[in-house]
Amino acid sequence: MIDSPVSRLAAAVLAAVALTASGAAWAQTGAPGVLSTESPATESPAAEAPVAQPVPRARPLMLLPPKMPETPAETGTNPNPPILRPNFADTAPLPSPPSGVAPMAVEMNTLRSIDPDSAGTLDPQQGGFPYGMWRDTPRGVIEALIPRLPTDVRSRTARALIQRLLTTAAGVPAPADKADSGAVIAARARQLAAMGAGMAVLDLLDATPARETVPALARTEAEVRLGENDLNGACRVVAANFERDTDPFWQKTMVLCQALDGAREKASLGLALLREMGNDDPAYFTLMDGLVNGVPVVLERMPNPSPLTLAAARVAKVPLPNDVVFDDRPAILRTVATS
Repeated sequence: MIDSPVSRLAAAVLAAVALTASGAAWAQTGAPGVLSTESPATESPAAEAPVAQPVPRARPLMLLPPKMPETPAETGTNPNPPILRPNFADTAPLPSPPSGVAPMAVEMNTLRSIDPDSAGTLDPQQGGFPYGMWRDTPRGVIEALIPRLPTDVRSRTARALIQRLLTTAAGVPAPADKADSGAVIAARARQLAAMGAGMAVLDLLDATPARETVPALARTEAEVRLGENDLNGACRVVAANFERDTDPFWQKTMVLCQALDGAREKASLGLALLREMGNDDPAYFTLMDGLVNGVPVVLERMPNPSPLTLAAARVAKVPLPNDVVFDDRPAILRTVATS
């Protein structure tokens, strides 16, 4: 056989035909590379030859789990978020006022000292007198006339007028000496207390600024609370003023408070000190001896009773003698009537 270019070309064509025939056979039998033994049906000469189909390739077996798709990082989970601070260097300046408008002026005044003498619970809208009712009255005249106001007033209208005057908030001329500040409010409170208007006194004291700077107010408050049977309130006032005031009233009232608190030894020592100081108050010592020692007491006389002795008699449950009703002071008579 002659090996020529023509013969090699013929061999290539034969090989291509053979491969095409084997692909068609695989498509018919379902097995690659195996020809079907069945006889194909007779076809007409005009029938076209079958088209060769590509051989499917099996996918490789994956030995690793599939890779999960990446998810974007969650926001807002930073435990320490950054702190944003304003940059004041970049702040725009304040706009200028419009043309023709003058800038607002800043006024500076010195604060006036607190004036307890001008305090009150009434103003003109509440039925009080005008705030300037003392404008043309010298301070000395005010201090002299207030204690002269009558307290034993039988006219209801006159009594209401006096109480209205004493409880009205009104400006008072400043004293020449700062040490006299508070003298007017102290006189007003004492006069109200003498009238038996205990609740009006307490309301006036609550409305008084810097009341702790006026020692006389504490004494009036303690006596009013004793007369109103507010022993707890009276003892609070005594505890706040006992060590800074040497008046025997505070020592005598402290003994009563100690007896109420069950501190009988302290109360007995206080009574002994009062006797050594020469304090003369027979009714008080009789009542307190019975209250501290727990013995019954019979009180035959109580001349010139005070809110303190009446309170001690109430605590000791001692009947009041008959002479107390002859007292002409409204505050004492009111306390006797309510005992």
